[in-house]
Amino acid sequence: MEKDLRDKKIIDLHNEGESTRSIADILNVSKSTVSNVVKSFLDKGDVPSKVVVDVKLSGKEERFDSFVGYQRLDVNEYVHKDSGDIVRVAFVKAVNPGEFGYFVKL
Repeated sequence: MEKDLRDKKIIDLHNEGESTRSIADILNVSKSTVSNVVKSFLDKGDVPSKVVVDVKLSGKEERFDSFVGYQRLDVNEYVHKDSGDIVRVAFVKAVNPGEFGYFVKL
C-alpha cells in the first residue's frame, strides 16, 4: 500500500474513533506505525480533534468515493481546493467482517 494512502487511511480511522490496535489490525501494520503517523499529523496540526457526530441516514445519500482535490476542514467537512465547494460526509461502517465501509455526502 502506498505510504500516503496508508497514512490517510490511518488518520481517517483515527478520526472515526478507532483504537490504535484496531487500526493496526485493519490495515495490517504495527501499532507503532499507527501511533507515529497519528502523532506526526497531530504535531503538524493537520488533524482536527476527534468529535463523534451522530448522523441519521435516509439511505438515499450519494456515495462519496474520492477525496482527491479536497482538504479537510473538520471531521465531517472537506473543501475542494480549486472550486471551494464544501462537502459534508458521513462514514458508513461495513456490515460484514472483511468488507470496507464508505463515505456518503450529507
